[in-house]
Amino acid sequence: MTDLANVTVERPTPAKIARPPRAPVQPATVTATQLGEHLGLTRQRIGALADTEHVIERLPNGRFDQDDCRLRYLRWLRETRTQRELSRHNGGFNLLHGFAVGIFVLVQVAVEVEGHLDAGR
Repeated sequence: MTDLANVTVERPTPAKIARPPRAPVQPATVTATQLGEHLGLTRQRIGALADTEHVIERLPNGRFDQDDCRLRYLRWLRETRTQRELSRHNGGFNLLHGFAVGIFVLVQVAVEVEGHLDAGR
C-alpha cells in the first residue's frame, strides 16, 4: 500500500494552459432608432446627443457603437447630475451670502446713524 501523504499531483497553472488567441470583437453597431430603444430615448434625441451636444459619436457609416454610446451617455448623465447638485448648493450659498451682506450693511448704516446722532448732541 502506498502512502498518499507523500504523493504530489502536478496541476497545470493558468500560465501553462494553452489558450487559443481571441479574435478581435467587432462593436455592435446599431441605428439611431435601435440605440434610442436601448437607452429609452427617441431617435431625434439620439441625433441631438450626437450632432448638437457631442455626447455620443457616430461611426463613419452613420451607425452607432452601442456599448460606447451607452458608456458615454451614462458618464454624461452623471456629470450633469453632479453639476446640477453643485449649482443647487452654490445657489443656497449665494442666498445666505446675500443675507449676510445685507445684515452687514444694515449694521454699518445703524452705526453711522448712531454716530451722527451722538455728534449732534
